[in-house]
Amino acid sequence: MRSKPESWPASLRDFEEQKTTLSIMGNEKGQILSLNLETAYVINDMRVQFFSQIYTENYDEELICGVRDPAGAEYEESYYTTNSNKQCHIINTPARESDYLCLDGYIVDGYILYDLHIAYKERDSAQAMELMHQWADLLSND
Repeated sequence: MRSKPESWPASLRDFEEQKTTLSIMGNEKGQILSLNLETAYVINDMRVQFFSQIYTENYDEELICGVRDPAGAEYEESYYTTNSNKQCHIINTPARESDYLCLDGYIVDGYILYDLHIAYKERDSAQAMELMHQWADLLSND
């Protein structure tokens, strides 16, 4: 487990990684097109996944962001502007049969697409949105 910097808010330092996966995508010429780093966390009853998608100069496809929602295509979107003026696109999906709602936040920085995915119960809605804002602010300070 990696230690978290003291500069991180306590709510982002107090949980542990459950699983981390690194995926590398390439083409038939052996060139690396993109790397995806996915880390899963658990905070109380909330399941949190952080994705970093890094694109190389060899990537020439269109970038497509989406929400993982097998139950349907209903969603609400909003934007959060960080203190350093980065834009975080937030997509909120309604509760599923499991009673979990989902919140996805996207930030683009150069060749990197960051995505935070949070699955949470309705009672944790305020905490989930606060975590999203803290995450966006944390990324914009790097």
